[in-house]
Amino acid sequence: MVSNQSFSFVKMPDNTSKMFVTPLIPKPSQGPSRTPPPQTNVLLKPIADQINTPVLPQGQAISAFDFDRPESPTLDEIKTGSVIKKGAEGDAVKQLQTLLTQAGYPVQVNGRFGSTTESLLKNFQRDNQIQVNGQLGPTTLKALENPLRETALGRKLATAGQSQALNLGGYNSLGKCYTGVGIALEQVGVHVTGLSAYMAADQLENNPRFREVKVNPSQLPKLPAGSVIVWDRSSNPSLRHQGGGFTHGHISISDGKGREMSDYIDTQRTSYYASNRYRVFLPN
Repeated sequence: MVSNQSFSFVKMPDNTSKMFVTPLIPKPSQGPSRTPPPQTNVLLKPIADQINTPVLPQGQAISAFDFDRPESPTLDEIKTGSVIKKGAEGDAVKQLQTLLTQAGYPVQVNGRFGSTTESLLKNFQRDNQIQVNGQLGPTTLKALENPLRETALGRKLATAGQSQALNLGGYNSLGKCYTGVGIALEQVGVHVTGLSAYMAADQLENNPRFREVKVNPSQLPKLPAGSVIVWDRSSNPSLRHQGGGFTHGHISISDGKGREMSDYIDTQRTSYYASNRYRVFLPN
């Protein structure tokens, strides 16, 4: 019989002995030894082949979300009710960024709907009395595709511009374009200062009631009523002392019918003798 206890005797200080019993803890059985399985020549496919995606160059990573990212709707689908918003990517976002830039809200065209695109889209919506949500839906897209549209402020400014032009020179220039336009702007609550017409450009750029747009010279006669066109002074310093447009540039208001109004009424010019540089500002 095998005992599972251990006995020991200890002599005490009074010369007596005491017996102590200690249980024995058996060692765990290690079982029979095992031989490792033989190695087999199994060719495993690369993970990229298993998930059907290309191997990325070293140093690049791919997001797990990229595998199932849905396609952004097209502009035609947006016109019928679809919406794109922050986080979207693709051709529709590139088209949105192009439209924003053409409407005077320049943004890098990279196909990614990030914070900058969202912020500029909100500015466009705010300036055009559209619900400000930073999303591209049918209403916002329609406005973006027609940036040269007439507004209530534009109509008021065109009326004021015509009145001042007729009061000053009628159909003959007096050389006081900034005077006529400045008074018309003042009548709709917009104040500009300075002695020269070209100085109005920077002031209108910073006025929230206007937005700057890029248009070709051939489009100038097609501008909506109330558009303000500012021609720069001469880029040649040696000509700036000669006075007139060389020194002061030129400014006018479009009547929406192919004519311009300043200190007089004339056909909308598409070129200027003093400079080929001009800026266009549309009333919001």
